[in-house]
This record gives sequence, structure tokens and C-alpha cells, in this order.
Amino acid sequence: MVRRGMTLVEVLVVAAMVPLVLGASFVLAKQSEQAWMLTSQRLSSIADAQRALDRAVNELRMGSASSLVCDDKSISVEVNGVPIQYSLTAQNMLTRTVGGVSTDIAGNLLAFSPTCRSDGLVDLRVTARVTAVTGQSMQTLDSWVFVQNP
Repeated sequence: MVRRGMTLVEVLVVAAMVPLVLGASFVLAKQSEQAWMLTSQRLSSIADAQRALDRAVNELRMGSASSLVCDDKSISVEVNGVPIQYSLTAQNMLTRTVGGVSTDIAGNLLAFSPTCRSDGLVDLRVTARVTAVTGQSMQTLDSWVFVQNP
């Protein structure tokens, strides 16, 4: 005699297993999404800081060494007779000021530390706050530039 179909026990076992498999899949998908979001936020913070640092370096290269002024949280230089200043605000924003007009170019920063030497060599260091799985952390970006124009 050939039996067709499933027994009630087999149907109940499958009915109990399907929600478990779907639940585990949902948890895995949710954890993957959270990891992607944290990574995306971290990379975005670092990329914003890197773009701001690159912009400052490029303008310093074009600047006049005789007009170079550094202090703890700001640096200024003249490019083609126009004063340009980069400074860290109290709101942890890196601000670029050209001719009296200020523009925020990077946020969520912990520090902006320019160091000027008398020979025109400048060390720019930007420290960004990044979100990690374990909480907040920081990433420091450092760049050297030689301001040589008279």
C-alpha cells in the first residue's frame, strides 16, 4: 500500500520550523543593516574630514608664505591677495572664511591643529569623531604642506 501526503506530526514540525527560520533570517538581516549603517556613518565622517583637509592643503599650496599665520585652532593665508582662514568653531565645525564670508566645510570634529614652521612647512591635523560598534571613537588625519610662494 502506497501512502501519499504527510502525517499531522510532520505538518506540525514544519509549521514550527518555518517561523524559526524566518525569525533567524530577519535578525540576521537587521544586524547586517545596522553594521552597514555604522560603517557608512563612520566612512562619511572620515571622508568629510579628508575633503576639508585636502581643500585646506590645496589652498595653502597656492598661498603666500609671508602671510601665513597659525594659532591653536586656526590657520590663515593669503591666496592671490585674498585672505583665507580655516578655524574650528565651538560647535566642532571646521569653517573656511574667505573675504569675511564663512562656510562650514566639515562637522563632527574633535580637533583641528595647524602647526606652522618658519620655513613654510605646515602640519595640519584633523581629528574626527566617528561612531563605532563599541561607541564613539576618533580618527586623526594628518597632512604636511610646504607654503613656498613669496
